[in-house]
Amino acid sequence: MAGSAPTATGASATGTASSGGGGLVDPAGLATLTHEKMCTLLNADEAAAILGKAIGGPATGMLIKNLGTNCLYTSVAAADGSTDLLKIEFNVSGYQNSLALLKITGTPQPLTVAGRPGMGLDTPADPKAFVKAQLYVSLGDDPNSVALYVEAPTLEMAKKAAETVIPRIATLT
Repeated sequence: MAGSAPTATGASATGTASSGGGGLVDPAGLATLTHEKMCTLLNADEAAAILGKAIGGPATGMLIKNLGTNCLYTSVAAADGSTDLLKIEFNVSGYQNSLALLKITGTPQPLTVAGRPGMGLDTPADPKAFVKAQLYVSLGDDPNSVALYVEAPTLEMAKKAAETVIPRIATLT
């Protein structure tokens, strides 16, 4: 996954999809989006810079029909065996539905990320907490728009990943 950032082919990096309520991505195009293609939005060097650690191998992920596609970057294991995860996902169930999931784990804060509305929740203070920092960003102009979901060790890392990925989304459509 190491290498240069992806470039648009016939699409504006900040353009809008032809359908989808003025959003950045056409939900219909996500139905068959592979994780390999999604993982072109962020390369391993960029993921490593965000995490502050080397990435332990190629990005992985999966397409979950009717739910979305994700891409996972895992850091090289530390001496204690722990790793950090950076997860980027399109959630096609809609931005408002995604927020319901976020509210289960805490009280999110409203954010603007790359000019888009979002909600974020930082990592809990409890070091044993399973939940990491989470960020949802609306990619459209209505409550049912596709959401970009980012999970990272901290909310700042999640925001940095989203700010890197969002301008490149048009390269997928």
